[in-house]
Amino acid sequence: ENQKLDIACNWLKTNRNRNFWHQWVPRETDCARGQGLVDALGAFVTNVSQALKCATCPSGYAALQHNGQRICSPCPAGFFQNFPGESSCLPCEPGSIAMEEGSRECQPCRLGEFANGSAMTSCYRCGQGDHRDRWTTSQLVVSQGDLEKWIQVQGATSQDFCACEAGSFLFQSSCMTCMEGSSCPGSNSLELLPGYFSTAEEPGEVFQCFGNSKRCPGGLP
Repeated sequence: ENQKLDIACNWLKTNRNRNFWHQWVPRETDCARGQGLVDALGAFVTNVSQALKCATCPSGYAALQHNGQRICSPCPAGFFQNFPGESSCLPCEPGSIAMEEGSRECQPCRLGEFANGSAMTSCYRCGQGDHRDRWTTSQLVVSQGDLEKWIQVQGATSQDFCACEAGSFLFQSSCMTCMEGSSCPGSNSLELLPGYFSTAEEPGEVFQCFGNSKRCPGGLP
């Protein structure tokens, strides 16, 4: 072991020209994978002339090549990274968004909204016109005969999830209030209860039947 050290020392004495061997010694600003340049205060920088050393990129950032150096760059809007020390950002999946750069995670679209693509920065709103507050996003979970059960879902991935909330129905592109004598389970449709009737042209105008109840069995207008 001592012999190896003596050989190394003699080699250095023989090759005193620092420029000859200094290129083999790693610099503190030669950042490894997942790291980026930082200054004396620990702040991430993009120019090696401002840098003192390297540090691991935090979550929300990725280590990217820039002018031959690795720098920590925030993930652009629509992308995220939830682990530190990574070299790339990931796109938000359909149904979720990242509105700002440097996101650690994507946020699911709220009720009444959807995102039908990857790397989106905002969600689309369901519906149009008046009563947009009555729109939601829902999914059929039970369908047995006349029984239907719908649940509201966040993170909708397409417009197909858009529906009027329970207690309202879709008519001429707007969600209208479900009237007495009818049922609106949240499937966009209005169903009449037995003993009531309405017309397909004006389904929201519900009237009670008198006399023979068989004339008004309920169901769709």
